[in-house]
Amino acid sequence: MYRLISAVILALTLNAPCHAIPTDLADQRLREILADVRCLVCQNQSLLDSTAPLALDLRNQIRGMIAADQSNDQIHEFLTERYGDFVLYDPPFKSTTWVLWITPILLILIVITGLWTTTRRSNGETRCQD
Repeated sequence: MYRLISAVILALTLNAPCHAIPTDLADQRLREILADVRCLVCQNQSLLDSTAPLALDLRNQIRGMIAADQSNDQIHEFLTERYGDFVLYDPPFKSTTWVLWITPILLILIVITGLWTTTRRSNGETRCQD
């Protein structure tokens, strides 16, 4: 009897980690994807943070796609085909999104140029006063 109980306990403990690892990896993948996808209903919230009914439906759909062994790229492609590039927090660089990528760089260059010209002018004025 002792051997039978030991064998059952051994079989159960050896089997448990095999099922826990894919679930943890699937949950981690789900959280990563949900954090990268914008909620279409809520302003500035990811699907991970949103409680809107549409977000819950999309979460369940993405969970099903992960269970069907679809890659992250396939899931992102499905979402962008259905909802457009707006759904991604990190949209790809293409002709329709180039303004999103170029505008911050241009603003930084404008600020640096403005600061540089302001400091040059103020340094020139102090030299003349001395």
